[in-house]
Amino acid sequence: MNQLFFETSSKLSFIALQSSKTLRSDKVEIIFDEAKTFNGALIEKTEEILKKKSFSLHEIDEFFINRGPGSFTGVRLGLSFIKGICYHFNKPLLTINSFDLYRQLCPFSKCVVLLSASSKNFYYSAFYDDLNLLNPNRLMKKETILMEIKKIGLENAYCVSDVEPEINLPLIKIDAESLKKMEFFKHTNAIRHEGQKIFSLEPYYLRLSQAEDALGIDLS
Repeated sequence: MNQLFFETSSKLSFIALQSSKTLRSDKVEIIFDEAKTFNGALIEKTEEILKKKSFSLHEIDEFFINRGPGSFTGVRLGLSFIKGICYHFNKPLLTINSFDLYRQLCPFSKCVVLLSASSKNFYYSAFYDDLNLLNPNRLMKKETILMEIKKIGLENAYCVSDVEPEINLPLIKIDAESLKKMEFFKHTNAIRHEGQKIFSLEPYYLRLSQAEDALGIDLS
């Protein structure tokens, strides 16, 4: 099984390739860069990682993508790019959300995932073991998150974040080193899409972009 994973929603974007061609224990090749650089060169980055393993796109059996929440531009760009590839080569597309993706960085049972949304807001989700304690996930201010953590009894949880949120929880930072330890292709919550259904996929939003807010667009 040859699989390709795209993450274009976060501050640090990446593509990961897992190949069954090699018997090495380290089967995953990953390239990453700052989102502003990476997302503007998706074609080149895809070609780069495939070349490293002597692959072509038609040899990929499954494609994965994180559909958010995160950067509006990044999510839209990445999802449009991969939808076109999957449809052209008639390959399945598996989607996951940001919370389930980054929760796996925390080896402890109690975990809070905070992803920066703006200077004052975070995309927020909380987990106990593999159970997501929030339904739905939320966009919240730090002060409200602190009250919520206390309310649901997660004062001794660990925090996974792409920034330093200063909420008095031990921090597991989303960075290049932590990404190298991730198991990108073992997500029980990943949803499989095939054929025409791929084109109906939309980004996972928890808020409106400034442009959509100005136009009064409702994404609920």
